[in-house]
Amino acid sequence: MHKKTSNIEMLTFKVPSKYSGSPLIDFLYLMMPHFSKKKLKQLIDNKCVRVNNLYFDRSKKPVFSGAKVVINRLESLNLVQSTFPQVVYSDEHIVCISKPSGYISSTKLVHDPVYLVHRLDKETSGCMIFAKSRACEEELLRLFKERLVEKKYLAVVNKMPSKQVFCSTAPIAVSKSHSGFKKMGIISNGKAARTDYEMIQKADIAQLFNQKYTSSYSLNGKKCYVASKDATQDILIDCHQDKGHLILAKPKTGRTHQIRLHLSHLGLPIVGDMTYGGASAQRVLLHAHSIEFTLFTTQYTFTVYPEKVFDVLS
Repeated sequence: MHKKTSNIEMLTFKVPSKYSGSPLIDFLYLMMPHFSKKKLKQLIDNKCVRVNNLYFDRSKKPVFSGAKVVINRLESLNLVQSTFPQVVYSDEHIVCISKPSGYISSTKLVHDPVYLVHRLDKETSGCMIFAKSRACEEELLRLFKERLVEKKYLAVVNKMPSKQVFCSTAPIAVSKSHSGFKKMGIISNGKAARTDYEMIQKADIAQLFNQKYTSSYSLNGKKCYVASKDATQDILIDCHQDKGHLILAKPKTGRTHQIRLHLSHLGLPIVGDMTYGGASAQRVLLHAHSIEFTLFTTQYTFTVYPEKVFDVLS
């Protein structure tokens, strides 16, 4: 539930039985994936959170089934932000959004009731689709399982690849897992995985990045652009020329952290991906650029152009 009273933003949640006993901050993080735990703790420390009309001053104090959790004074802490990411396209079957970096893949990213059919890593931005019905969910899950969905990602690496076109087929499995953190590894008996890569040349950058729009969609070949924006092409060219190299990645399988791990295994870790050996940056420079599939009788193509966050290398 979300309501506004006078100048105060207020959020109200009721704790479901499956989350009974969870620490307050963990419950809030599940309900509000758009906020970091640091910001949520700030809310708790500033007495902006009440549970059954009592202020909680300890972030790890448990909440129990049926409890009413009320959060207010969001505006006074300058924490109010756009609740939902930009919608690229929506019809009776699906919705496509432009997921910002830092957001967990969740149905809470969309205003309408939807079903999750795939995920992007928290730090990855770009195209993400949801189903609007059980029938669409089942069909989209089938398309992903049968590898009938074409996905293209953009990644920035510091080292120039030795080849223009290359691939990795290294098998992937979990190497470390604790406290919600999962790190994957190249393991001989892991799951089969394949990612095709292509080095993007300076002359080709203009063909991949649009200067005027944030995103586009195509239905059965008819293309439409969504929302205008400032030019990013020059920034990306600088990034490519001087301190980074732009890579187009096309995963043929959907293993966890696949693109990140395969590039790291090839000696080309993504900038910002310190989990897999990348240089420090404001974020992991991996972006879900486009996704294409045919659902029922309609061929969909969605493209989300990267934001100026790529200028962290400039």
